[in-house]
Amino acid sequence: AVITAAGATTATARTVQPALGWVSVKNTGAKGDGTTDDTAALQAAIDLCSAAGGGTVFIPGGSTYAVTDYLYVPSNTTIYAYGATIKATGAHGLARFYRAADTFNGFAGHSNINILGGTWDANAYDGTTGTVSGLVNAFTLGHNSDITFRDMTVKNVSCAHAIDITASRRVKIASCRFLGFTDNTVDASRDFSEAIQLDSALSGSGAIGNFDNTVTQDVTVENCYFGSSERLGPFGRAVGSHTSVSGDYYDNITVTCCRIEGAREEAIRPYAWRRAVITGNIISGTGTSSIVITGPDPAVAGYNLTSHMVTVADNIIEQPATNTPIRVVGYSAAKPTGVRIHGNTVINSPSTGIYVSYADKPSITGNTVTGSASSSIYAINCTAPQIANNMSVGAIGAALGIDTCTGGAMSGNIIEGAASGTGHGCFVGTSTDVTVTNNQVSAVRGSGIRATSTS
Repeated sequence: AVITAAGATTATARTVQPALGWVSVKNTGAKGDGTTDDTAALQAAIDLCSAAGGGTVFIPGGSTYAVTDYLYVPSNTTIYAYGATIKATGAHGLARFYRAADTFNGFAGHSNINILGGTWDANAYDGTTGTVSGLVNAFTLGHNSDITFRDMTVKNVSCAHAIDITASRRVKIASCRFLGFTDNTVDASRDFSEAIQLDSALSGSGAIGNFDNTVTQDVTVENCYFGSSERLGPFGRAVGSHTSVSGDYYDNITVTCCRIEGAREEAIRPYAWRRAVITGNIISGTGTSSIVITGPDPAVAGYNLTSHMVTVADNIIEQPATNTPIRVVGYSAAKPTGVRIHGNTVINSPSTGIYVSYADKPSITGNTVTGSASSSIYAINCTAPQIANNMSVGAIGAALGIDTCTGGAMSGNIIEGAASGTGHGCFVGTSTDVTVTNNQVSAVRGSGIRATSTS
């Protein structure tokens, strides 16, 4: 029998059809009163579907379901929770897509899992309210494949991540909201925590074994919102990574059409990402830089691995508290290649608008940068940077700069100076074989074009 959302008995629910049936948590004993521990009832509904080969767990809306431990979500499970609130009332997170004793290699863990709708409250302790004070993810993945999160809200996370994606692939996060984070560590060491973290199967970092260095890949984050909850401020970062594996990358990552307000540090941090697209996002009020393309320092990590083939396009970025809105941070022994920064609007930077260091042939084109406290666009220690067809308005420092570079060009740019400062229009410092052509420069306080005697 196919189980419907209403009216099924427990006995009937046990005959649920694989991938077709619905099991309501009300039929497995869930109270939904916000105080009764509904962990066992929700898990029983999930287990019924799993025993039948798959199905949909229905969590009826209009109620709050308290859970005191992680829900274990196996393969071929859909959780349909529109209108419902699932709230952590113990010391743990909300769901893990593996058992505590599980180990997998590669992407051989549970697959084909969908979380649809619902408000998932991780209930972080804030000094007066909440029960969770440890380093706790709301959702944790480990060696999984084909996972979808859609139309859900995850809020009030303690120390860690809303979704920790460890060693998983083909993950889609769409039309979700990530609200509220607090750092409960004694040494206040987790202020960077990402709402969505891309992680690897590394001992001490990854969620579960085997710790075979599998790296997350094929992740899409789209149409999501990141900000504060009703009682906690925003996450350290919206989307990013901070670990890496020698010789391997977080491949095929897309972050598109998201709204990110007030991340404590960066909004998006492509750390050792490859073939990545960051496009159409609106970002404002970050604590430091808004988008930072980087990787591990080879002198510290002992290996060369930086982000490659990353496109940052058509984003709107406004007024971070400190540092450069768009930054590329490479190293002399690890220069990112294939970096394309195109069509972005950068407003009121407290520093340089777009800053690229130690990159190989970066393309910086078609951007509009206004009101920067230093330069609009500056490339330093790069090979052949291309700065073309950009508009710079009101930069206090040199509007466009190529410094300590070999090769490169500034062409077709439109520059309007600031009312104060001593900035040049096009600046070339300590570089060789740089071409400056067809730029329109007006109202700068320094030189229209300046090349230092060391160039």
